[in-house]
Amino acid sequence: AAPPGWLNASGTSSWSLAISTNAWDETRQYTLRNRAVDTVNNTETFGSRTFRVDASTPTSGISLPLPVYDDTLTTISGTANDPSAGTASGVLRVRVSIYKATPTTGYWTGGVSFTGATEYFHVAVGTDNWTLVAPAWPAEASYTVHALADDKAQTTPNTETPGPSKTFLFDITPPVSGVSSPTANGRHNALTILTGTSFDANNVAQVQASVKDTQENKWWNGSTFTAVAETWLNAAGAESWTLAMPATAWNARAANWRWEVNLI
Repeated sequence: AAPPGWLNASGTSSWSLAISTNAWDETRQYTLRNRAVDTVNNTETFGSRTFRVDASTPTSGISLPLPVYDDTLTTISGTANDPSAGTASGVLRVRVSIYKATPTTGYWTGGVSFTGATEYFHVAVGTDNWTLVAPAWPAEASYTVHALADDKAQTTPNTETPGPSKTFLFDITPPVSGVSSPTANGRHNALTILTGTSFDANNVAQVQASVKDTQENKWWNGSTFTAVAETWLNAAGAESWTLAMPATAWNARAANWRWEVNLI
C-alpha cells in the first residue's frame, strides 16, 4: 500500500495514473510529485513538476474575404484567441481550407488546383493575427473559406469546432448598363426623368450617371449645369434605373443644344 498522501501508479519502467478530467480546475496551478520504490522498500527522493490544465478550445475569426462578393483578394486574414479561464496555453496555429463550389467542386490543395476530394488545410502565418496568401482564383465562382485554431495544450492540442467560415463570390466581370431615355441623338420637348437598364450575373449594386452640357462643357451637379469636372450621380434602382431631372434643367438653352449621358 502507498504511504498516506501517495497513490500507486500502474506500471514501473513506464507508469501511468488515471485522473478524471473533471478533477482539474483551469484557474489553478498543480504540482505532480513522483517517486519510485524498489522491492526492498528503498525509496527515491521525489521529483516534481508544476503544470496547469487548459481544456478550453481556442476560437478564430475571418476578416477577409468579405462576405457575399469580392473582385480582388490576394490575402485571406483573421484573428484567433485562446480564452482559457486560467492561464491559457496560447494559440499554436490557425489552419485554413478553401472550397470551390461552382462550376466544378474541390478543395484548394496548392497552386491553382481545387481538386481535393476531402478538406485540405493550409497553415496560416501568425496566430492572434493571421494571414494566408490567397490562391490565384481560377474562375468566377463561389468559394467557402473555413478556419480552425489549435492551442498549445499538451499532449493533444485543443481544436475549435466547427470553426468560422465565409462564403463569397469571386467576380471580376464588370456589369453593363444602358440608357433607354433620352434616345440617342433624339429630340425631346420634355424630359424630367432619365431611364435605363443594367445587368450583372451577380447583381448590380448601384448605377451612376453623369449628364454633360456638351456645348458649355459643364456637368450637371444635381441642381445646375455648372460642374467643371465630371460629376457622377446615384440613380434610383439597379436593373431598371431612373434619374430625376427638373424640367427647368434644360431651360435657357437653344433648341439644338446637345447633352451627353454617361454611365458607370
